[in-house]
Amino acid sequence: MNHLTHLRIQQAIRFISESDDKLAVIARRVGFANGNSFSSAFKKSTGHAPSHFRGEV
Repeated sequence: MNHLTHLRIQQAIRFISESDDKLAVIARRVGFANGNSFSSAFKKSTGHAPSHFRGEV
């Protein structure tokens, strides 16, 4: 995984845990073209689906 993707995923984790925004909105906010590419990169990076981080700080 490249550095930019890593930074995007870290930012997404923060947005997911601190907001109620839909995952598709967060995906676009951190620079992914769509929710599918975001979810795939997220799971590859963290080992978990994005929804796993909802409500965690």
